[in-house]
Amino acid sequence: MRSIASSAALFSTGSIGCQPVGPAKDDATFVVCAVEIEGTTIDVGTALISSGAAFAAVFPSGAPVSAAYAVAESSAKESRSGLWEGSFDHPVAHLLSGR
Repeated sequence: MRSIASSAALFSTGSIGCQPVGPAKDDATFVVCAVEIEGTTIDVGTALISSGAAFAAVFPSGAPVSAAYAVAESSAKESRSGLWEGSFDHPVAHLLSGR
């Protein structure tokens, strides 16, 4: 799967740093992680989502937690990257339905 190779390359080429951005309701902390590769800072979440290796998070209402991540997921879906190469029910649909 192309997204696995892309993810492996991302994690092997630079030092990843994470910064807290806010609290979640369950006492967890939301963080944003980034890696610097050849002088360019890359958001790890965006890289994983846009390659089709992850899904964008949503609030219980179904609204995206991050507009940027929602755009990255739409791009991966349109280009049929990674997980989007096949067809399936999106996991968010199951989470929101309580199944």
